[in-house]
Amino acid sequence: MTFSFTIYTAPMFLSAIVSGGLMLWSLRRRTSPGAIWFALLMFSTFVWALGYFFELNSTSYVVAQFWSKVQYLTVPGAVIIWLVLVLTYTGQEKYITPRNLAIFFLIPALTIVLAWTNDYHQWLWINPRLSADVPFSTVIFEHGWWYWVNTGYIYAVFALSTIILIVSYSRSIALYRRQIMVLLIFSGIVFLSNVVYVFGNITEGYNISPITFSVGGIVVAWGLFRYRIFNVMPIAADLVVDTISDAVIVVDAGNRVLNLNPAAERFWGYKLTDALGLHIEKLTGSWAKLAEFFRTDAPVHGEVPLMVQQEAKTIELQVTPIYGRDGWLNARLVVVRDVTARKKSEQALVEARNQALDALRVRRQLLANVSHELRSPLGTILGFAELLEGGTFGEISPKQRDVAGKIIDSANYLTALVDDLLYQAQIEAGAVAVKAEPFDVRTMIRRVEEKMAVLVDVKGLQFRVDIDDVVPQTLIGDTLRIQQILVNLINNAIKYTAEGTVDLRVYCPDDRHWALAVRDTGLGIPAQAQSYIFDAFRQVDNDKRTNIHGVGLGLSIVKQLVTMMDGTIELDSVEGRGSTFTVTLPLQVTTSVSTGETG
Repeated sequence: MTFSFTIYTAPMFLSAIVSGGLMLWSLRRRTSPGAIWFALLMFSTFVWALGYFFELNSTSYVVAQFWSKVQYLTVPGAVIIWLVLVLTYTGQEKYITPRNLAIFFLIPALTIVLAWTNDYHQWLWINPRLSADVPFSTVIFEHGWWYWVNTGYIYAVFALSTIILIVSYSRSIALYRRQIMVLLIFSGIVFLSNVVYVFGNITEGYNISPITFSVGGIVVAWGLFRYRIFNVMPIAADLVVDTISDAVIVVDAGNRVLNLNPAAERFWGYKLTDALGLHIEKLTGSWAKLAEFFRTDAPVHGEVPLMVQQEAKTIELQVTPIYGRDGWLNARLVVVRDVTARKKSEQALVEARNQALDALRVRRQLLANVSHELRSPLGTILGFAELLEGGTFGEISPKQRDVAGKIIDSANYLTALVDDLLYQAQIEAGAVAVKAEPFDVRTMIRRVEEKMAVLVDVKGLQFRVDIDDVVPQTLIGDTLRIQQILVNLINNAIKYTAEGTVDLRVYCPDDRHWALAVRDTGLGIPAQAQSYIFDAFRQVDNDKRTNIHGVGLGLSIVKQLVTMMDGTIELDSVEGRGSTFTVTLPLQVTTSVSTGETG
């Protein structure tokens, strides 16, 4: 078989090359949604154009008829591939099921069978023959009844695809309208060329449809470069409101940018058309902290300090995953908010709070008087929660028992918090007095050790007690307040120690004083915080890092109690290596112990 390149055959050969190239180019981007379907569409065009080229170069009817049938291996299904591509682009993949695909391809499959068996029934082509009146070889024929069935089906599918695109166009923002227009141009070119071939009066038998399919493919390929059609599909586009003040970004499952609103354009410094399809890390650039928010499929929310245009900013970032009906991650909705002003306002509120606390101290007597009213409701809540957890009101599910446990924990925490607040108010109001009674030092220490044993065991720590022999057996002081001081200090040591030991040493630094030293191997206290560690309502920053709650009263109460007993408290701490709190009290010795010392 010899090949000639004429005004009729050369365009068809060129169309085959273009279609094949576009197919290979699309396959290289097969991870993008819709790219495989576009590759199949271009493969169909390649087979069609190459088969038609061979048909045009045929020297006999038998050869021409063979290549005509080869073309029908892909031509009838091309329109279905186009429909699937449109459904994929418009986010309607739910219709692309094996059952629906089987229905869609039923008519094309029957057409292929009828094309290869046409000699027996002539339902597709009637009286097919080699044309002798045109300057090329092609099979001409009269149209059989199935030819019109197939043609009508093709037009119906094209119409459906066009309607889907038009509806999507009417509901989309400007960016997606430009994308859809590219696809509509492809559809229009192919549709009109087919109408011209079937009903037109161009040179008899010459079909320009393979050429227009190739040209349409080039248009779509241009759209891939210009608008990144396969990377940038209208997923969650309706969530992006152009007028919203926050910077809103939509990225796909691979963290490629799908959309930006105007606020995001201003924040990131990218125009929408330039950012489309870029990986999010291209936008974040040197802001490496932001990239961490995109490495999980779970919702993420947090604040990050950044330098934006040479200005220190605090940025709040919220990443919300968007899942498809199949449960797979389709996209992420990213909302970026500049909260610098809010953070400054919060700081101002903190300062105002501190000032307000100074003013509130004049009402400390009122707080002391309402202690019963504050404690009673909490006691009621705690009591009913414990009854619920114990099944007093009937059997409860494990989930309900878990919730009841959380209520109990919260009530206990709130009760302790109220106790601290009220105790602080009572101290400031002068309602707390210390007693001077004989007590057994070692008995008191043993009580403290027993009370702390559970907390120590839960944390898996070692608790060691060392009482020097020189410490007298009996001293004079307020045993309840001293126990309160020790419990507070040891409890703090346990909370801030993840592993290692908590030690309590009792000794006499000189002949006029005795001391209680609580040492731990925990977080330690930063040097800058040691100056205010004993101030009321002040907390160390590492409290936030460990998620330990409180209002900063524990050590303040300890210091005030120590001061009331004419003692001192000192801190020796290195961040990351632990802390030692040493309480030094006057040494008052007695030879007998009061019977009330165990109270």
